[in-house]
Amino acid sequence: MGLKNFLRLYQPMATTWRLYDNAGANSPVLVAKGGKATESRIYDSSTWRSVTKGMDHEARA
Repeated sequence: MGLKNFLRLYQPMATTWRLYDNAGANSPVLVAKGGKATESRIYDSSTWRSVTKGMDHEARA
C-alpha cells in the first residue's frame, strides 16, 4: 500500500523525489528520481517496470 500511495499521491506533489531499491545486500541502488520542476529520470528500467507494473490498470479501476 505504501508504494501505491507514493506513486499515486505523493510523487506528483513532491518538489523532488528519489526511489531506491534496497533489496540487495549492497548499498541501496537509485532506481528513479524526479520532481515538479524536473523531468523524471529512470536509472534502472527493469526495477522501475517491476515496481510500477499494474499501476496503470489499477488507476483506471
